Amino acid sequence: MSNSLVAQSKAGGAGEMVSPLAGKPAPKEMLIDVERLEREYFERRPDLADPNQMVIFGTSGHRGSPSTVPSPKRTSWR
Repeated sequence: MSNSLVAQSKAGGAGEMVSPLAGKPAPKEMLIDVERLEREYFERRPDLADPNQMVIFGTSGHRGSPSTVPSPKRTSWR
């Protein structure tokens, strides 16, 4: 989310940040294609030879995004 989408709240007091989108429907350009995400979750297979497709879990969780990381069901664990 860009800085332009975050504004300081006048009613909330000093230091509180409130998105101007709060309480409003998400703009169309921010929505994801849920059907595509679900389809790719079940159909995509990671290339185990490609280190960029490895999911690494640590104390803070996974790194990557759903559209660029292989399905957790088919993840090669290190």
